[in-house]
Amino acid sequence: MGVKVKELVRPGEFYIVVRFGGRKKVKFIGPKEEAESKAAEIETALKLYGADAWRLIDGNAREESKSQTKAVPTLKEYAERWLRQIKDAVKPSTHECYRSNL
Repeated sequence: MGVKVKELVRPGEFYIVVRFGGRKKVKFIGPKEEAESKAAEIETALKLYGADAWRLIDGNAREESKSQTKAVPTLKEYAERWLRQIKDAVKPSTHECYRSNL
């Protein structure tokens, strides 16, 4: 387990590297003081909460993105939509062949 603060190639910009449980996460932070503060916060969270502390590193972005993602269409829905889209772009025989194969 470890949390390290490292400087980017550009002076004055820092990132943290977190290694825990065989996983590694790199996160850009910004100023050195902010990076050191965040590193201490994450290190404490890893000691207290273990693997659950990964959410602190990602913030709420992962949870928010899951709730805001659109439902993925089924293959049938996607194929039907695709066939409608290409109908005028291909010959009728080609369209029929595609439809029968799907």
